[in-house]
Amino acid sequence: MKKGKKQKLKLKKYKRFLGVIILIVAILLLILLHFLWNVINPAYKIEDRIGKMEEKQEIYKEDVVGWLRVEGTNIDYPVIYNTAEVNMDQLDYDFVWTNSDDEQLGNRELILGHNVLNVSKQPIITDKTHTRFEQLMSFIYYDFAKENQYIQYSINGENYLYKIFAVGFIKNKDMQYYDKFYTKKKLKDYIEQAKKDSFYQYKVDVSEEDDILSLVTCTRFYGYEANIDFKIDARRVRKYENIMKYGVAESKKYGKIKEEMKGEGVDHEEV
Repeated sequence: MKKGKKQKLKLKKYKRFLGVIILIVAILLLILLHFLWNVINPAYKIEDRIGKMEEKQEIYKEDVVGWLRVEGTNIDYPVIYNTAEVNMDQLDYDFVWTNSDDEQLGNRELILGHNVLNVSKQPIITDKTHTRFEQLMSFIYYDFAKENQYIQYSINGENYLYKIFAVGFIKNKDMQYYDKFYTKKKLKDYIEQAKKDSFYQYKVDVSEEDDILSLVTCTRFYGYEANIDFKIDARRVRKYENIMKYGVAESKKYGKIKEEMKGEGVDHEEV
């Protein structure tokens, strides 16, 4: 091969190699810019609620153990320890509750609230008069669940953020209300069941090493005597994890939910 042709071939290979390097650098820069953008503009911004907890202590005394905020809703309430002295059925209250008085963060926190008004087969998502956990039913709509993915729970002087990974119905008798510290095996089983019961599939990695937060409210979606609750499960955002939107898809179970909302009826035993 002549010297001129060899030089052209080397130059061609060099340009190709340089092009690959430039492409790799560009991809890495895009990844870095995406990361920085999510750091500067997180999908959910934590708002401190420790001060508000202290304000409510003046009203509820030592019964305030935390504060809860749910993205996309008006749920922004103190969390009260359920005692005999607190009337959970009063209609003018502005709190939700837990059955644990331990202010240490557990690996399976459970918070409950009433749903007195939003009980139809087509729950309302925009009624500002709703209180308690009535707007929690907004998550029965796929478009709402896709856009609202985070829950903030403030406890023991810290503001924690959780990513939703399951939304579904559960039979009241299957709900374990009191235990907030699960063994690794029990938590693993709980997570697997929650994902199985969920009518959405979230692209969220979750394991028994995570801390879980569950929100539960009553519903008459399947009738008054069905004895079924509505439940949302979320896992705590991990250290250095970006607060960004993630994938949500309808599961096969959601087809039955949509049929029920249309009034076609589904046996609640299948839920």
